Amino acid sequence: MVLEREGEDLAADLSQDIISDCSVVASLCAAFTREQNGHGSLISCIIWPQKDGVPIVSPTGKYVVKLWLNGCYRKVVIDDFLPASLGDSKHSLHVASNEHPSFILPSLLEKAYLKAMGGYDFPGSNSGTDLYCFTGWIPEHLFLKGNPADLSLDLAEPLTLWDRVYQTWQSGDVLMTLGTGVLEAWEGHGLVGEHDYAIIGLQEVVSESGRVGRWLLVKNPWKTGGNWSGPLAIDDDSDEDSEGDFDDSKSGSDEDSESDEDAYPEELAQSPSQSAVWIDLNSVFRHFDSIYLNWNPALWSHRYDWHFSWPQLSTITKPSTTEHLWNVPGCFWGNPQYKLVNKSLTPSKAWILLSRHLLRKQDFDRTTLWNKSGHISLYVFDTNGKRVYQSSGYLKRGPYVDSPQTLLRLEVPAQTAYTVVVSSQDLVPAESTHSFTISAFASIPMAFEPVDEPFPHLFTVQGSWNASATGGNTESREYGRNPMFKITLSQPANLRIGLSIHAKPSKDGKSVGKAIEAETTASPLIHVALLHSDGGKRVHTLARNKFLANSGEYKRFFTMCSAEQVPRGAYTIVASTYTSDQYAPFTITVGSSMPLGQSDLTVVPNEDAGLHTAFSRCSVPAKTSSIQLYMTRLSKGKIRVVKKSSGEYLRIGVWENGTKRWIAGGWDDDAAGGDDGFVEGVARLEDVDLRPEREVGETWLVVDSMVNEGFGGGGDASGRAGAFEVTVLSDNVVKFWSDWVETNT
Repeated sequence: MVLEREGEDLAADLSQDIISDCSVVASLCAAFTREQNGHGSLISCIIWPQKDGVPIVSPTGKYVVKLWLNGCYRKVVIDDFLPASLGDSKHSLHVASNEHPSFILPSLLEKAYLKAMGGYDFPGSNSGTDLYCFTGWIPEHLFLKGNPADLSLDLAEPLTLWDRVYQTWQSGDVLMTLGTGVLEAWEGHGLVGEHDYAIIGLQEVVSESGRVGRWLLVKNPWKTGGNWSGPLAIDDDSDEDSEGDFDDSKSGSDEDSESDEDAYPEELAQSPSQSAVWIDLNSVFRHFDSIYLNWNPALWSHRYDWHFSWPQLSTITKPSTTEHLWNVPGCFWGNPQYKLVNKSLTPSKAWILLSRHLLRKQDFDRTTLWNKSGHISLYVFDTNGKRVYQSSGYLKRGPYVDSPQTLLRLEVPAQTAYTVVVSSQDLVPAESTHSFTISAFASIPMAFEPVDEPFPHLFTVQGSWNASATGGNTESREYGRNPMFKITLSQPANLRIGLSIHAKPSKDGKSVGKAIEAETTASPLIHVALLHSDGGKRVHTLARNKFLANSGEYKRFFTMCSAEQVPRGAYTIVASTYTSDQYAPFTITVGSSMPLGQSDLTVVPNEDAGLHTAFSRCSVPAKTSSIQLYMTRLSKGKIRVVKKSSGEYLRIGVWENGTKRWIAGGWDDDAAGGDDGFVEGVARLEDVDLRPEREVGETWLVVDSMVNEGFGGGGDASGRAGAFEVTVLSDNVVKFWSDWVETNT
């Protein structure tokens, strides 16, 4: 049993056999390559016992391995027992050296890592994540393929990537691995689909024609098979087939970016292993999906780390939390946010790394390490370090990835403060919380700290748009039928009011989050407003009330408004959809700079709550129409008349025929200003006393319309009215006692 080898090409000699941990073996190959290139111990030094910094055989058979897990270095204790398959001497259940089977250092490192991951029944990972655990080096995932329109992917370009990594590779400050996507047999040229490879060499060679060849020595972790057999490979100098065109424009327009056969140097024909082959840069971009870079953190002189937990939906939502806003597309109210400040007089680069912690064993299915059904991302806003509440207006964002880490690279101008926001999609609910570490790396001193919450006092109330509570947008005549809420302030306060429709996860943890963010038509466009009102009562028309704050354009899933220094008093919050035929549950979230009590945010009852309803539709084409009202006992009621055509004006009144007078509403055409009292679209009478002692047939509801004559709009050219609807709401039964008739009242 040996723990040390010198003068051997170890990286090319390691192989994976029947365990599905290609990413782990590729990571070990990449790390050992750095050591072999003379850049010091990186992976050999993380196991104890040691002597003079070199691992030695433990006399007790116990070893301690240092791994970077959940935001810090942790020790993993293992023994020297390795799995074996009885009766099968041809296959190995652990990583092995082909030439020196007794060299077990890689096997012990693999065992420690797989122990932390749950065992040899490894569901898979990516080599960037594995190297991060082995070394603590900063992981960066670059996409080589994807939709160019998706700017968040930040698709790598061949020459740009080469310029970034080549010199850094030579100095031993970056480790490189590759990953394939789903591959058909005809397009892989021997590559294995959904598989990780190690890069164990980089070369630049100038051909006789003066062209520069850029080559990567790619090592397949498999013991046999899965080797590259494409153009300019060792065993195949044939031209690339015609399947799938490669866009040469991605690699630059100059000839130096092209691969050509005469740039393939003779010295590269000698590979250190049958499983390692030189591949030109353009072929790598064509046939691999991802490249994983792990950067030496010593390249940065300043580092800042924050560890935090983020509640998930499975916890009990309390009125003072924002857990209900988790996974609401477009909403960043409850998201962790950090302020990155460059106080210097010079711009500087900064990297932000978000790392998701391993869940406790009882919190996740072993087949989904780190809860890979969910996605995480980072957003950056140029908001002077202030908290943001919506995802729109960002300066830069990363893609949503199911990897445990995501990195965002920034250029921070002098004397500038950015807000960095953690975002997620579809994370499976944990038993308690999800834990993360967010790190900032900079070459000059910066400040990196959590953003303060200017609205620390929170309260929520539930509501829904339904058949009896939906009135459409702010221009709708029935806006007053929308759900409303009374908010009472005992002292002046700053307010932020959010309206959200939640994307609830299904039992498997997957929700419609990604489809929702694409703004599918399944969700209504929503709006929230804070209005001056008569003590927080229901608001029927915006013409008589003034917006104190409103959310502007109608949006999907989440919108908000804010108001500063709102005086003490009672106000009305209105939640509306763009059209009145869209039904959905919703949540109102109020953030205040001052405390709120449970009774300070209440539902305003619907207009018809607890009342009898009588409804009639009039289609009599008359300028003035009347209908009898009948009741058996004293009734107090409300009357609402709605015109169905736009541009029509009306006025209403209740006429007592016996006394020849109006008992509610009404008008006098003979008086000065006799045409007054007309309103557009909807007319109302509040608190009307209807007395049964009046003789039957003596109480009439009269509706007067004005169309085209001075106002324009609906109706016909003669000014005769179109249809309208009448609703009478009363504490006792009120009936319509006749048909609609034309009247000259």
